[in-house]
Amino acid sequence: MPEVLEAAHIKPHKYSGPEEVDNGFAMRTDIHIFFDTGNLRISTEGDVELSEIARSNYGWSIPPKIVIPDYVNRNYLQWRWENYVGI
Repeated sequence: MPEVLEAAHIKPHKYSGPEEVDNGFAMRTDIHIFFDTGNLRISTEGDVELSEIARSNYGWSIPPKIVIPDYVNRNYLQWRWENYVGI
């Protein structure tokens, strides 16, 4: 359902993340919130890591691994994995 999807920046603009396609994912709105608050991380290999609270409330509905689209710049994913802890 496109109505529940949003564009999520991988490297946020406030950390010099560009407004480019390779710096984003289409995410469901609730997953986008988890991503932006540091409750969900995605590795360069597509491993999905959840915070304890996200795992206990949503873990059953979020896959442990995703396929990273070819257009995504994995350097941005690596930056986020190493540096970003939430809004």
